[in-house]
Amino acid sequence: MMKSATRNLWLGLALALPAAAAVVHPWEKQELSFTSSRAFPNPYTDAVVWVDLAGPNLNKRVYGFWDGGNVFKVRFVATAPGAWKWRSGSAPADAGLSGKSGSFTAVAWTEEEKQANPLRRGFIRATANQHALEYADGTPFFAIGDTWYSVGTNRFKWYDGDQPRPMGPTAGFKDYVRYRKAQGFNWVNVIAAFPNWITDGKPWNVVMPDGTTVRSAWLEFGANSAKNMDNEGGRPFFFPGKVPGYERMFPDVDRINPEYFKFVDRKIDYLNDNGFVPFIEVSRRDASLLWSKYYKWPDSYARYIEYVWSRYHANNTVLSPVHLDIISETIGPDEFTKAINMVKEKYGFPPFGTLLSSNANPSTLENWGDNSWVTLHQTGNMREHYAYWFLSEIYYYGAEGIWGADIEPEAPTHMWEAFQWNSAAQMHSLRDFAFSIGNRYQELEPNAEFVTPHQTATIRGYEGWAYAARTPDRNDFLIYFEKGCPRGQVRGARLNATYRAQWFDPRNGSWRDVGSGTVRSSVIGIIMLPDFPGESDWGLRLTYEGPAPPTPRRGTGR
Repeated sequence: MMKSATRNLWLGLALALPAAAAVVHPWEKQELSFTSSRAFPNPYTDAVVWVDLAGPNLNKRVYGFWDGGNVFKVRFVATAPGAWKWRSGSAPADAGLSGKSGSFTAVAWTEEEKQANPLRRGFIRATANQHALEYADGTPFFAIGDTWYSVGTNRFKWYDGDQPRPMGPTAGFKDYVRYRKAQGFNWVNVIAAFPNWITDGKPWNVVMPDGTTVRSAWLEFGANSAKNMDNEGGRPFFFPGKVPGYERMFPDVDRINPEYFKFVDRKIDYLNDNGFVPFIEVSRRDASLLWSKYYKWPDSYARYIEYVWSRYHANNTVLSPVHLDIISETIGPDEFTKAINMVKEKYGFPPFGTLLSSNANPSTLENWGDNSWVTLHQTGNMREHYAYWFLSEIYYYGAEGIWGADIEPEAPTHMWEAFQWNSAAQMHSLRDFAFSIGNRYQELEPNAEFVTPHQTATIRGYEGWAYAARTPDRNDFLIYFEKGCPRGQVRGARLNATYRAQWFDPRNGSWRDVGSGTVRSSVIGIIMLPDFPGESDWGLRLTYEGPAPPTPRRGTGR
C-alpha cells in the first residue's frame, strides 16, 4: 500500500511539471495536472486543488477542477512576459496534490503573431470610460456575436481534421466557425451544460390535454425531454438523480461528469484559436427549479459555478453564473445572487480579470444593479423596439443569433439555413459603421432624442424607429434609421456649424454624400435632414468641420 502511494506521488509530480522545451506566451492557456494519492468518494465535492501563481504584477490563488479518476487540473495564464512561479495546495491536504512547485518564463508574442490571432493581445476588458471593450494591451475590441448555446453538444458536430464541408446537413462545428469568421464575427454565446435536457426521441413540442402547445423540455419544472444536449462524453452529470419519479430524467447535480466537459474544452479552445471570445453561461435558468428544491442551495450551485469557471478562466472568455432570460421560469435573480456571493467568498472571482455577465431579463443592470458582481452589463432576449431603452442605459450593442434553428429533418428552419441568412452577412457593417470615426466610437453616448421624430406607435417591431449617439464634444454623430422612419431633424449639434454628412448603407457597407456633402446646423443646433436615399434602413454619420459661414442678409446686396 505504501509502495502504491509513493508511485502515485511521483506520478502526480511528473504530470505537474510543464515540458522544459515548451515556449510559454502571455495570455496562452497553460495546464498543470496532478494525481491524488487517495481516491475520494466524490472528488467533485470532496476535494479542492489550487496553485498560488506569482509573476510580474500578479500574485493570485488559481483554483483547479477534478478531471476524472484521481486527476485534478489547474489552468492559468501568464499575464505578462517575464519570470513566473507556482506552488500547489489542496483541501484536504493530499500528497499528490499539495506542495508541488515549478517555474517558467513567459516570452512576448511578436506583432505578427498578434496579427494572426488578436486574442493574443490579452483578455478583453472594459475601457477606461466603461463604455466599450478592449484587449489587455488597449487595442479596441468590438463584439460581433452569434448565439450558439448548445455548442458543447452533438448539435454542433465535431469532425477531426480540417476538411471543409458546405453549409448543409453534413456541416459541423468547424465549418460554422470558418463561416462566421469570414463574415467578421468574433464572439459566440455558449451554455456550458443543459442538465435537464435529455435525448429521448420525444418531439420538441407537446400538445397538452387542454390543447395548448409547450416545449417538452419545460414539462415537470424543466425535467423532461428535449433534443440531443449530450456529446461524446455523455451528459454533464451522472444518474440517477434525486428528484422523486424523475431519477432517470433529472441528474444528480452533485456528481459531475468530466468526460462531457472534455469534449466542450476542445470547442472552446478551437474558438479561441480562431479569434472568437466565447461567452460561457454555466446553465439555463429552468434547471434551477429542481436544483434548488432537491439539492442544497446555494452550496450545490455555487460549486458548479466554480467548476465551470475554473475550467475556462484560462481561456479568453466572458463568464456567467446563469442564463437568466426568462425570470418566470426560474427561482429569480436574488437566489442566484446567493450562489454567486458564495463563490466569491469561498474561491474569489476568476483570477485573470475575466469579465462577468449574464443573458438577463431585461438586463443585468435591472436584475442586479451597477454595484454587483456584474462587470459587463448586457440585455437578454428582448429585441423589439421597447427593449432598446435598456441597451441605451448600458451602452451595449449586439447581434441576434440562430437559437430558433434546429438540426432535425422536420424542423421549419435548419441550422445550416440560419447560418446563411443575409442579416449575418451584413453584421460586419456594424463594426465598420462604428469604426468610421476611429477610436472615438468608444466616447459615443446613445440618446435617441437627438433625432426627432424617432418613434412610431409600434413598440414590438423592427421598423420606423431611429437611434442616435453623439460624442460629448458634439463633433461626431452616428445615427441609424430603420425602414419606414419619417424624415426629420437632428438636434444637439454645435450652433451655426458645418458638418460633413454621409449616408451609410448597412447592406453592403458603402458610403455616399448627403446632397453636396455637408449640412448646416441652425442657431439652436438643429440640422434639417434631406430625404433618405431609399426605402430601407440607413445609417448617417455627421462630422463637425467648423463654424458655418455667415448667411447673407436679404436686400443688403452683400
